[in-house]
Formats: sequence, structure tokens, C-alpha cells
Amino acid sequence: MTTARSSIETKCILIPELTDTNRNWFAKLVIIEKSPIRYGKDTGTPYQKYIFADAANNTIQASVYDHDIEDLDPILQLHSTYYIGNAWITKIASPFFMALSAYQLAISKRTFIHAVTPDNALSCEHCYQFTPFHELHSFIGDDNTRISMPTQLPSPYFPVFCLLNFIKLMHYISFFVGILCAVIHALPPRTVPRGNRYVPIQEFVVLNEEEKPLLFTMWEEFLPSEGSQLKSLIPHQPIIIISRLKVNTHHTISIGTQATSIIVFNPEIPRAALLRQWIAENTTYIRRVIQEKLYDKAHQQVHPPIASQLREIYTIDPTAQQTKPFWIKTEIRIRNTNSRYYFLSCPNPTCMKPTGADIDTDFTCFYCRMTYPRPLARLRFETQLCDDTGLLTASIEDDYAESILQTSVHEVICMEQAKEQLDVTAINSRLQNTHYYIQVRNTTRSAQFIHNPRYIIVAYLPILPQQPTTNPTHLSNTESEASGSIAIPASTADNDTSTSRFTVASASESTSEEEKGRLQSKHLLDPSSGITPKRHKP
Repeated sequence: MTTARSSIETKCILIPELTDTNRNWFAKLVIIEKSPIRYGKDTGTPYQKYIFADAANNTIQASVYDHDIEDLDPILQLHSTYYIGNAWITKIASPFFMALSAYQLAISKRTFIHAVTPDNALSCEHCYQFTPFHELHSFIGDDNTRISMPTQLPSPYFPVFCLLNFIKLMHYISFFVGILCAVIHALPPRTVPRGNRYVPIQEFVVLNEEEKPLLFTMWEEFLPSEGSQLKSLIPHQPIIIISRLKVNTHHTISIGTQATSIIVFNPEIPRAALLRQWIAENTTYIRRVIQEKLYDKAHQQVHPPIASQLREIYTIDPTAQQTKPFWIKTEIRIRNTNSRYYFLSCPNPTCMKPTGADIDTDFTCFYCRMTYPRPLARLRFETQLCDDTGLLTASIEDDYAESILQTSVHEVICMEQAKEQLDVTAINSRLQNTHYYIQVRNTTRSAQFIHNPRYIIVAYLPILPQQPTTNPTHLSNTESEASGSIAIPASTADNDTSTSRFTVASASESTSEEEKGRLQSKHLLDPSSGITPKRHKP
């Protein structure tokens, strides 16, 4: 057996040498990810995905199909090492990259598979590169940012003909984030609009040593397998790895699954053991997270953009139907129109579509097909954003609109009923000479409106002036501008949440986390209104 093992070892090559021209090859690989059995959308063919790593931490994806799954699923175990040989190698279609290699293995019962003894096994600890929670905000709405790379860069012997594929690969895996976290709570399942239909989702609260709880959303295709398994493990607070997750492009941080995501349950790596120990030592804090709903978006800071994320207004193409939000540094004014400063919408948190119903009448929403005793009143009006290069008209809603007006939707409605007018001139005078970081999204959906696009403000960060210090030092213009800002996150749309708070956060990239924590504050809406504005997701 020792002689046979030595013979295979000498024949093994590393992953960068595997291409669709290889024949009679062997590789020593450890399984670092394994998906449940899934089914093709068009064909219904069952398949199972794997990610293998070699001794140099290079990775390659593999698939097992149809009837081969029944025999190979019990053999190929997570974190085990195998000699793999002569599997069919094919190039990967660009949207489906899951590893660094531009190729994938098709493993079948004809593939050579031999388990490696534990004393000769590969370690998988260094195959995982986790992204800290506090860095996730850097990747919102930035298509060019490379997040956590799943492997090392190519070895010097990386074939030249693979280099172009590798460069192309960098674009597709740029949003493949991986995190290690504990799951501490499950929210009630609900449905949300997706395209032209409503689909089920399941939200979980995840946490790590950074004490920044996040909402993790599992979409419908994950619910029968990983979702069901995770819900059953909640009492034990399982440790999971979420690979290639999607960072929500909304201005506050949440994460979710996408087609290439794989969830690893209770990984047997030292980092996971340390996190489990931390969870056991912080049960009081975990109870507080759940009881006070610290995972709610209202408790999150809106982080200021980095320089590469800022755009000038003149560069915005009104004919482009952009789906990603973008940041601009601008002044803001209310457009002095004679229209209402509020609108009425469906109160269903998963719908929130406008309605023509009267404010005190029951109505049926023809979007979610539900009947309600009254619509939800929400602030909304148009603003004019201005920088040195141009003007942009954008709508502002809910909490952000209230911060601009410094009044609630209830008071605006009372003023309208009393036939009083908002003093727009005074409000614009108050806003004068104050700059903001504004995150804007183009909500234009149809080509017929491309010449009259609709923009909406999804993040709003007033830039505070630099505070004098006892030991003043010369600051550059950039440092002075980024000295501080008020961050007002949107309220959550969870069914069991009715909070809407303002949060104060520093906009200085050099400000410490401790200073940011001291700047946090809360401000409840006027309780007499009886109406809690909700953030509308366009």
C-alpha cells in the first residue's frame, strides 16, 4: 500500500496544470465545500457541486450528476483528502465560476478516487479566506471591487494560455464573499416579490466576534435543504461558512444566497472552534441581540463611500438603466413644486406599492391582493442634487425625507388638512452650504422612460464640519470634508419590526470603531402619529 501511495504521489499535479487537454492525470485534493443535491431548472437533472483544493491552496470546482450521485455522495466527504484521477475536464461558462480555476471536473463512477490516509491528508484550514463583517460595506454597489479571493494567486508555472481566462475570472468572482459566523436566531418565514411573482424566503441572524449582527437571507431554492437543516440546528447555535454570498446592494448591510452559494455546517477548522468558544462565553450578549433586535437595519451604521465610489453628476448617463446605486457628494434642495409631500401605500411590508385609496378608507391592494382598513402614509418629495458639474433630480422618502423636513408625515398631513404650506424657502436656507454623501439609484424600468429617468435616494449622509481640537493641526480639504456625518439608516421591512430610528455615525475613514460607537444615538418618531414610515425598496 505504501508503494502504491508513493507512486500516485509522484504523478500528482497541482490544479493550475489541469486543463481540458490533460489525459492520464492524478491530483491530490481535499474537499472544502460540498453542496446538497440540487436539480437543474430546465432539465430537472440532479447534480451535486464540490470545491477541491490542492496543497498550494488552489481550487477547482467539480460536479457529480444523476445516477452517480447515489454511489459517490457517501464516498466524497467534506474535509477529506483524495487522490483524484482522469475525471473529465471542461471549461466553465462565465457566470458559473465557483473557484479560481477556469475549468471544472465532471466526476463519475469511472473516475479514479482513492481516499488518502489521515497521516498524509491535506489541511483545509488555509483554504478559507473569510471577509470580516466590518469590511462588507466596501463592496456595496461597486462592480469593480475584488472582495475576498478564494485562493492564492496563480503559481509561476500557471500556463500562459490560462492567463486570459484567469484575468476574465477575476471579474466574475469579484463578489464571491465568504464569511464564518454563528447562527443565533431564525425570523418567521415570509414571501417577497421576485420578478413577477412572490417567493418564500427565510431570514436568520448571524454573528461573529465583531459583535455586528447581520440578517442572512436564504432564498427559495435553498429552503428545502440548507434552510430546513439550519432551522433544526438553531437551538445549538451552529457555526457555518457561507461561501460566495451576495452582499445586499441596499445601503445598509445584509447578506443572502445566490446561485453559486454553498453553506458548510459546523466546519472542523480551528477558526470555527474559537468562534464556538466565543459564543459560549457571550450568551448574555446574544440574548440581548435577539430581545432588542440589534440585527435590525435601524441599528446599523451607514458607512461613507470610499473615494473610488464617488461619482460626479455630469458622468451620470440618463439613458442607462442602472441597477446598482452610486454615490455622489452634493448639496441638496427641495424642489418647490405644488405637489404633495407624502403619498399613500399598501401597509404590507413586502408590498408597499402606492394606492389611490383615501387616507381613512379601507381598500384592496391589487399588487398583493390583500384588503386593509387604511393605507400607510409615507413622506416623499423631489429634491435637487447639485455639485460643481451639474444637477440631478431625485426622490427622497420616509426617514430621510423626515430628516430633511424635520417633521413627521402625520404633521404634514395635518398641515394639508388645515390648508397650511410648508416653508420650503426656510428649509432650503437651512440646508444651504451643507454637503452630503448621497447614494442614488435609478429606478427606471422601462425603455420608454429612459429620457425621463427616475432616481431615488437610498442613503443620506450629511457631512459635519470639522470640530476644533485643543491641539489643532493642518487638515487637507479631503480630511476636513470627511470629519463626520449623520447616518440615518432605513427602517426594516420585517413583519415583526416596527422601529424607525436615526443613527449618528462618523464619516471619517480614520475614525476608530470605538469613536463611532460613542457617536451612536436614537431618535424615535413622533408616537402620536400612529404611523410608522417604512423604507420603500424600489
